[in-house]
Amino acid sequence: MKLPSITHVTGIYAVEDSILHGRFSEIIFRTPKKELRLRCDQNTDEILLSSGARKQRKNLISIAIGSFRVEWMWTMTNQQGYFDGFRIQLATKRQVRVFQFIAIASCIEVYEAHPRPNKTDAGNGSKAICRVSNVLRSPSPDPNRSEKNIASL
Repeated sequence: MKLPSITHVTGIYAVEDSILHGRFSEIIFRTPKKELRLRCDQNTDEILLSSGARKQRKNLISIAIGSFRVEWMWTMTNQQGYFDGFRIQLATKRQVRVFQFIAIASCIEVYEAHPRPNKTDAGNGSKAICRVSNVLRSPSPDPNRSEKNIASL
């Protein structure tokens, strides 16, 4: 998937899903001239990326507001080849913020990285996303994989 060329973001907003509260049906990145939109394909749980003219909207949830420089952004692809995540780093003169958007259950979950010392950075405060979730076993995409190598829950 080709990412659009954006260098500045003035805000990140979300549209809350009507069924799964706390998850989002759409994420909107506002730039000075256009919008970048993330949605989740309900059939594949894949993130769809589009851009276009800015629209007037009501009832948006603010995730980040300000004048941010886009330092980098990249997509995440799962083991089955689906585009299921998007990550972006935004910066001002005073702060750096990293956001991760993950497609799950036909919605988008939002995470923000926070500085946290860990064993590998000797306490220098590298950015890391820490989350705990229930992990469910899914079918292996490799039909030749041995059942002995699959953990049982």
